[in-house]
Amino acid sequence: MPLSEYERQVLDEIEHDLVDGSTRPGPWTARTRRPVLRSLGGAVGLLLIVLGIRMADGAGVFVAVVGYALTVLVTASAVTAARRRRGRPR
Repeated sequence: MPLSEYERQVLDEIEHDLVDGSTRPGPWTARTRRPVLRSLGGAVGLLLIVLGIRMADGAGVFVAVVGYALTVLVTASAVTAARRRRGRPR
């Protein structure tokens, strides 16, 4: 059974997309990059808190406060993203 002009055009577009391969997302899309960055930010924040506590001088307090602020910001970002994701219709 012969294909119509529209069907041939759609088939050509599909073949072009398959051969080109540009429609497939790379390994580091925003969907995978943001959670990884949030995890790293949380880990760095906790590390700074521990390092700040271990330091005995005034700089230790500053390092611990920066670590705490980073941890709070990363957690707030993750909670906001989760709430947005939950609110979307499936």
